Amino acid sequence: MAQHARERKVRPSAFSVFSTIVLVIFFSTITVLAFALTGTSTTGDSMMRVAKGSSTSFSAASISDRPQSSIDEQTVQERKTVTITAIGDEMVHSNQLAAQYDASTNTYDFNNNYAYIQPYISAASLGITNLETTFTGEDSGFESYPTFNSPPALATALKNAGFDLICNVNNHAFDSGAAGVDSTLDVLHANGLATTGIRANASDPDYTIVDEDGVKIGVTAWSYGSFDESGNAYLNGIPADGVSDRANVFDPDDLQGSYDRIIAAVNEIAGADIQVVVIHWGTEYELA
Repeated sequence: MAQHARERKVRPSAFSVFSTIVLVIFFSTITVLAFALTGTSTTGDSMMRVAKGSSTSFSAASISDRPQSSIDEQTVQERKTVTITAIGDEMVHSNQLAAQYDASTNTYDFNNNYAYIQPYISAASLGITNLETTFTGEDSGFESYPTFNSPPALATALKNAGFDLICNVNNHAFDSGAAGVDSTLDVLHANGLATTGIRANASDPDYTIVDEDGVKIGVTAWSYGSFDESGNAYLNGIPADGVSDRANVFDPDDLQGSYDRIIAAVNEIAGADIQVVVIHWGTEYELA
């Protein structure tokens, strides 16, 4: 979730992209902007607002590599449809910790939390969710609000529910410090989940590209935060030494700088058939 104190909303300048479909998905305080760049689009150039937890389909079209005269006579197209499902936030409060604990086995199981939506998530070409907790193990003590550390069994349940990609940058990403950032990445990857937002190495791309039946989907995730004079990032006022250059964090007080950084990331995935930008930002419980 976004911060609990109310703050000034940041509204990026409007811009247009030729032959681009812009998808805005609202779930909690996350805005997903999907830029679908295709040779032709079966849905047309438009802006669509999609309700919470819903899915959106895109058709990617390609024209065979022929001389122009041949294409004019008989255009050959291959169309593939992909469905992107995006929801969030994934976090475990104290009542959920108690409910999902089995004292007889000393284990946690969160699979039943997704029982009714699992068929819809699994049916999507790409399932995305925002993880707003950390995984640092039981020795650190499982915690809920205001700093989250959840059982790794949650990651297993996310995979079983059908999610493919986890957005792991938000105002709770630094709740367990730098060690928590790394252990969370380890747990997610061990469960076969791709991640974007915070990366393992500074040299890694600040985006992820997944291939769904030949359709490349580029995803980059960003969170509002703050920076000190040395350029170190803070999330919810919490620093994470050595992680700043691995996390996609923007300063909402620097609108132009934030816009430039995010657009630079979008340009990095311009070669993908669909570009998705996930922005964690805004006033809690209000649509941006």
